[in-house]
Parts: sequence; structure tokens; C-alpha cells
Amino acid sequence: IYLPEYDFVFWIDADAMFYDHSRRLEDVLSIDEHPDIEIWAQDIWPDYPSLSREELVDTGTVLLRNSRWTREFLFELYHFPQCQEYLNWTEQYCFTVAHGEDLLGVKQKTRILPTPHLNHHRLPAPDEQELFIFHLAGRSSKARRRHFQQVHDGRAETFQ
Repeated sequence: IYLPEYDFVFWIDADAMFYDHSRRLEDVLSIDEHPDIEIWAQDIWPDYPSLSREELVDTGTVLLRNSRWTREFLFELYHFPQCQEYLNWTEQYCFTVAHGEDLLGVKQKTRILPTPHLNHHRLPAPDEQELFIFHLAGRSSKARRRHFQQVHDGRAETFQ
């Protein structure tokens, strides 16, 4: 309802969580250094489904600039003929197809960061401080509960 009032929209999957609360999203993504970028995401973590589909980007955490171009791109992406048979897979695959076809010039408008710049799918060791978002993509519900419990137990102050 109030989306026109915001400069950005950040999508985060339900199986992901902010891990490091000391950093700001706009700093992690260096938004101010890239005024012509409309979409910030991260390259794909090499798991079997993503590798077999040759996906390019992890859309489980993605920042979208609220602009006419972004709104048009998302509309065209949803209706992109090359994606229609894959709509029941993931938006990641459709984004990969659209990027390959350079739909609406998406290649120039997207900043794809290397893993684990934005998120990662594994819990870091206690001495590792680089994880910003913990993302359990593709894990079973049982594994997600177990991993999120480990994060909670080890970082209880984060959840207070």
C-alpha cells in the first residue's frame, strides 16, 4: 500500500535471517557507490538443483530499487515467455533466463555479489564474523529447525 514511499524493497526468504545486526544492508551492498544499479543479489551457492538448472543468482535475498525500471522488469519477468514453463520451479531460474536474454538491459542494472557477501547457507565458526544473513535454502524443515536453534542457542543476545 505504501510502497511508492520507499526507495528500496528487500526480499528475504522465510528460511533466512539477519545474522549480523551490527551492519546495515546499505553498507553491506555499497548502495551509494552504485547509483545506476537497480537490483543487488548474490551469485548462486552451488547446490544440486541450482547447478543442474545452471542458475546465476540467489534470489532468496535480493534488494530492489523502487523505480519505474524495476517495476517494469518484474512485470516483464513474470510474463517472460521463456519462463512460463518454469514458473513452478523458482524465480531464480527465471531471473537466470531473463539475465541471459538481457531482458530490459538487466545485465547493466544488476550487481551480482560473490558468495558469501550477502548470505551463506552454512553456520560460521565462532571466530568468523563475515556472515550477514544466514540462509537455509533447500534444507528440509527438520534441518532448518535444528540450524536455527543452533543459531539461537549460540547467539541468544541477538534474539532479545
